[in-house]
Amino acid sequence: MIDRYSIGDRTPGLKTSTDGSLAVLLQPEDAGADHRANWLPMRKVELFWLIVRACEPRGAMKGLSWAGPELVKLT
Repeated sequence: MIDRYSIGDRTPGLKTSTDGSLAVLLQPEDAGADHRANWLPMRKVELFWLIVRACEPRGAMKGLSWAGPELVKLT
């Protein structure tokens, strides 16, 4: 287990996709060496709150027209 409670733009080693998107793995198990930088460890729970803090100059978030990140449950 790593001692990490958040991921941000200053997290060392973050890996982005070719289109610039960022996949964050929220799971209790270690994501492995290839994905560890993007891993956010969590306890095994049924319910949790995901909070996104972002700065965006176009006003889409303020105008509540931003759809937010897509969450995909893999297992």
